[in-house]
Amino acid sequence: MEVHTRPFLQFDCDVMPFNFADVLILRYLTKLADEKQTIDDFDTVNNCSSLNWSLKSKINRFSERFHGKIQKEDKEWIQSL
Repeated sequence: MEVHTRPFLQFDCDVMPFNFADVLILRYLTKLADEKQTIDDFDTVNNCSSLNWSLKSKINRFSERFHGKIQKEDKEWIQSL
């Protein structure tokens, strides 16, 4: 039996996947949903999944993700939003 010592969903590469909160934030930034819809959808998924996340903390993490050492293309992409 193989024992995994890495956390679940840990990737070996530098790719950082989006979580559901990131997708909702992107949807809001691209004007596909308004603030109320984004908050309502976040609360629905958060409550159903029992993750107990804070939308404020996820927005802060999303913002931090696009600062510092990121690829030029990624920085340009997020700035265009």
